[in-house]
Amino acid sequence: MSSRSYFASHDYGTLVMGDINQSGNIEFATGTQQHLSNLSVFNSNLERFSGWPQPGGGEHYATVVIGKLAFGNFLNIISNSWDAKPIGFGKIYAYNLSGEQLSWSPLRPWGIVKAISLADLNNDGSVELISVTSQTNAEFNLNIWTFPGIPFTHENFPWPQYGHDRYRTNQHGFIPPDEPVGIQPMNTNVPASFNLYQNFPNPFNPATSIKFDIAKKGKVSLVVFDILGRELSTLINESLNPGTYQVSFDGSGLSSGIYFCRLQSGDYSTTTKMNLIK
Repeated sequence: MSSRSYFASHDYGTLVMGDINQSGNIEFATGTQQHLSNLSVFNSNLERFSGWPQPGGGEHYATVVIGKLAFGNFLNIISNSWDAKPIGFGKIYAYNLSGEQLSWSPLRPWGIVKAISLADLNNDGSVELISVTSQTNAEFNLNIWTFPGIPFTHENFPWPQYGHDRYRTNQHGFIPPDEPVGIQPMNTNVPASFNLYQNFPNPFNPATSIKFDIAKKGKVSLVVFDILGRELSTLINESLNPGTYQVSFDGSGLSSGIYFCRLQSGDYSTTTKMNLIK
C-alpha cells in the first residue's frame, strides 16, 4: 500500500477512483475548492500524471467524476466549477488523461453549477451528462446533454458515477427495502413468462448486458459458467419482483472463449451462450 501526502492551500473536494487509462490499475482524481483551485489526477502510486494539475482560474472545483465522453481507449475526467462573485457563474470541464480539454469543453450553463452526474436516463445505451445550476437559492435548472454512441457500461463509468442512480445505490434512502441493488429494472410490467434474452453485444469484449424477464416474485439466480461448467460469477442471487431487468457482466479477467449464463427461479431454468472475443 502506497502512502503520499499533498498539501493544498484550500480544501480538497470530491475524490473519485477509476481505471482511467484502462491499465488494470486504479487512478484517482480530485480538485480543490477555494481560490487558486486546481484539478489533479494521480496514478496508483499516488504520482500526478503529466499535464496535471489543471488550474481553475479562481473558480472552485466541486464534484469530480470519471467516465467516457469521447471515443478512444481512455476515460475522461469531468468536473464542475463555480464562483459566486461578482455574480454567480460556473462551467463544466472535461479533460483527457493528458490534461487536454475536450473540444466542447468548457460548457457554460446558466448560473452556478451545483453538481454533475453521468447516467443513461432513457435506457438507450448511451450516456447523458446531467447538471443542476442555480442563480439564487430559490431558482434551479436541470441541464442534460447527450453523447450518442458512447456506451454507458460499468467499464466506461466506474462506480462513483452511480452515486445518484436509485437502481444502483442505496444512498439517501432512495431504494425501498424490497428493491434490488446492482441491477437495473427496465420496467415494472408483469411479463407473461420467464425469459432470458441473448446478451448484447455478442460477441463481446470485455463487457456485455444481460436482460431477463421475471414473471413471478421469488428467488432468482443469474450465474455465469465456463465451458467446463465451472461457476465464474454469480450476478444475481436474491428475491426479485415481477418485471424486466438488465445486468452487466465484465469479462476483463477472462480469456476468449464460450461462456454460459443460466437464469433460474423456482422450477424455471434456462441457459444462453455468450462469446467473448479479445
